[in-house]
Amino acid sequence: IAFSVATTILLKMHGTKYMWVTLAQMVWLVAVTFTAAWQKIFSDSPAIGFLAQADRLAAGPHNASTAALVFNNRIDAAITGVFLVLVAAILIDSIGFGIVLPVLPSLIVELGHVGLAQASRIGGYLLAVYAVTHFFAGPVIGSLSDRFGRRRVLLVSLLCFAADYALMAVAPTLAWLFLGRAIAGIAGATYAPANAIIADVTPPERSEER
Repeated sequence: IAFSVATTILLKMHGTKYMWVTLAQMVWLVAVTFTAAWQKIFSDSPAIGFLAQADRLAAGPHNASTAALVFNNRIDAAITGVFLVLVAAILIDSIGFGIVLPVLPSLIVELGHVGLAQASRIGGYLLAVYAVTHFFAGPVIGSLSDRFGRRRVLLVSLLCFAADYALMAVAPTLAWLFLGRAIAGIAGATYAPANAIIADVTPPERSEER
C-alpha cells in the first residue's frame, strides 16, 4: 500500500523521473515473492522444490516416516500455491487502495465544486465510510465464505472491486463516490477468507506442529 500511494503521488506531482524509486521497490518485492513461491512448488531440485523432494522420497524405500514426509511436502506445495493466489488478490486490493487515495481530493473538488479544505474533509468521510463498511463486512464475508466457498467469495470480491473502480471513474456526483467507497469497503474485507483458505488446506497435525 505504501509503495502504491507513493508512486501515485509522484505521478500526480509530475515527478515521473523519481517514480522509479518506489515503483522499482514494489515490482522487486512482488517479483521476489512470486518467484520464490513458484520455485518452492515447481523447482526440479529436491533441495528447493516441495514436489521434487516428495517425488524423490516416494521413489526411495517406503516406511511410515517416508510416507509422512511425502505427504507433508505435497501439502506444503498446495499451501504455497494457495498463498500465491491470495497474495495476488491482496496485492490487487492494496494497489487499488493506493491508487485511489492520492487522487481523492482533486476528484472531490471536481465533482462537488468545493474548495480544497472542504474536499479534504469530505475525503476523510469517504475513508471513514470505507473503514466502517470494511469493519462490519468482515464477519459477513467470512460467514459467506463458510457457506458458499472461499474461492467464490474471493472472485466475487475482486469483481466488485473492478465494478467499484469503474463506478468511481464515471461517478457524476459525490453520492455515487460514497457508494463506490462503500462497495470497496465491503469487497475489500477478504482477509478473513484468505486466512481461512490457508487454515483449510493445512492438516490438523501440521497445524499443531506450527
